Amino acid sequence: MKRREFISLLGGAAAAWPLAAHAQQSGRVRRVAVLMGYAETDLAAQAQVAAFRQELQKLGWGEGSNIRIDVRFPGADAGRVRAALTELMTLAPDLMVSNTNLVTAVVKAEIRTIPIVFISVGDPVGSGFVSNEARPDGNVTGFANRESAISGKWLELLKEVAPNVERVAFMMEPQTPILVGFFKSAEAVAPSLKVKLVRLDVRDADEIQRSLAAFAAESNGDLIISPSAVTFSNRDLIIALGARFRLPCVCILSKIGRPDFVRVRSGKPLSAGGGICRSHTARRQACRLAFAVSNQVSARRQSQNRQSPRPRHPRIVPAARRRGH
Repeated sequence: MKRREFISLLGGAAAAWPLAAHAQQSGRVRRVAVLMGYAETDLAAQAQVAAFRQELQKLGWGEGSNIRIDVRFPGADAGRVRAALTELMTLAPDLMVSNTNLVTAVVKAEIRTIPIVFISVGDPVGSGFVSNEARPDGNVTGFANRESAISGKWLELLKEVAPNVERVAFMMEPQTPILVGFFKSAEAVAPSLKVKLVRLDVRDADEIQRSLAAFAAESNGDLIISPSAVTFSNRDLIIALGARFRLPCVCILSKIGRPDFVRVRSGKPLSAGGGICRSHTARRQACRLAFAVSNQVSARRQSQNRQSPRPRHPRIVPAARRRGH
């Protein structure tokens, strides 16, 4: 099946019918664990989880009848992610859903026995989550966000609205391979735009505050905020610091690019990319994720009903890269 046809299938009603039939069959309650790379107070993350529950319901998986969904919000701290994962695994889930590169890296390192479906992940091959996007192996599959080459466009966009800019800070979480790729792509474009690109590595709120203060000490500087659990979770802090230091910016998450953020020289904030917070994007992500989870759980139940051994490499849905968001 071609990738475009596969993506279309995810949203089609015809695809839901056989899965809904599987879901309605009698059997034990299936358990899905969801590990989010954002805080529990994050309204956008809560909306994404709610949409996921609703889409599973449409496919015939109802909480309280044939499925239970256990969700944890450890945020962007690797230690808290490991603790939350340990807690979830004591519940014996049939499948694990991971959100963001940071969370997925922890989950993949610890889990070998159940399927893992990731979402909101960049460069799953370069990050070591799968060896091939078209035919992912092992127990991991999911949905990728964007390609690293797009970061050159972010820099070009910033240059268009601020043509006199000479210095641009590139804020990123350094342990995420796709973000390193983003920086290298932007770095390759910078000389042609006569811009000095400064890499700001941030892992927590303290590093965000220190790095922005140091960068803003010199004049004529703008900012690119790359997408990660760290920047998204600390978006209110970035908003406040950007306003204080009067740094024009390009934001890759639409939530960061809300109207009260730093204004570029044209008088308006810029946001490049769909982002988790746009309702239609969150719904589309939830639909695809629900389909993949339903497919995995149904396949495991069929295998167990035949009393066959648990497959070492469970059948998984090919990872699809979303275009145009």
